[in-house]
Amino acid sequence: YSKIEIIGIISNEEGQRGERCWILHDKVINEFYRIGYVEFLILSLWKLGSFEAIKGGIKEKYHITIEQEHFNDFVSFLHEQQLCVATVNNSQDIAIDNVKKTQFFSDIMMLRQLFFMRFSLLRPDRLLTKLLPRLSWLFSTWFVVAMLCVCIVGFWGVVQHYESYKSTFFSFFNLQGMVLWVGAVVIVKIVHEFAHALTAKYYGCYISSIGTALLFFWPVLYTDVTNAWQIKARRSRVLIAAAGVISEFYMAGFFCFVWIFSQDGWLHSIAFFLSGASLITSLLVNLNPFLKFDG
Repeated sequence: YSKIEIIGIISNEEGQRGERCWILHDKVINEFYRIGYVEFLILSLWKLGSFEAIKGGIKEKYHITIEQEHFNDFVSFLHEQQLCVATVNNSQDIAIDNVKKTQFFSDIMMLRQLFFMRFSLLRPDRLLTKLLPRLSWLFSTWFVVAMLCVCIVGFWGVVQHYESYKSTFFSFFNLQGMVLWVGAVVIVKIVHEFAHALTAKYYGCYISSIGTALLFFWPVLYTDVTNAWQIKARRSRVLIAAAGVISEFYMAGFFCFVWIFSQDGWLHSIAFFLSGASLITSLLVNLNPFLKFDG
């Protein structure tokens, strides 16, 4: 390859085991990739143009020896993710087979786009910027403690009245019940995605879109919080990823609490549907390690 242009910016952070690593940002599609120290050194000497030159530069400057296979694997990764533009020169050290690999992975990406299509419905960043000062109490310690207490009481109450809760569940296995279940799930999922967006905004991220996606032609809601990878604190990134599940946990506990302490009527029914929808979607979907959602 006589010329390769790297797209994006690189910033360093601490890895999972304390080692240094870097985040590569592809600004074109707003995707982030974590690379290691050696890969960063390769990119820092990329302008040298060949494996031997880069290997020699790293050996002389950093006293680290890199292998041809390691180098080729990293170059293949860059092409597979479409992170660079190359012109082929047979006199260079890198095998031309990598071009074929690039075409293969381009075909894979096309199949992925076919079975996972996203449609943006809302650009929420301005709205979130206005709402955040008024909703910052949601991230306070007293609110978390209060919700945990409510959830404990609500869940314990449902356990104590399990037979009644279960019989109510089965009594709604009809057309009207299905419509109400769908409505409850939609409400829960809207809150779920809003929680992701608000938490990301709380930690300073730009939220580009909220919308719907077709996952194997099945509609699901999504929030684009890809910019969370710009946050160096791992705890903050985890909270952004977990915000949807946490919000459903809060909703389940709160509405279980309302269901326990309310009499038969519209409030009792609403509490049952929202608590049930929160519990089912969290346990069966979001916390399921075999599904690629918040789990």
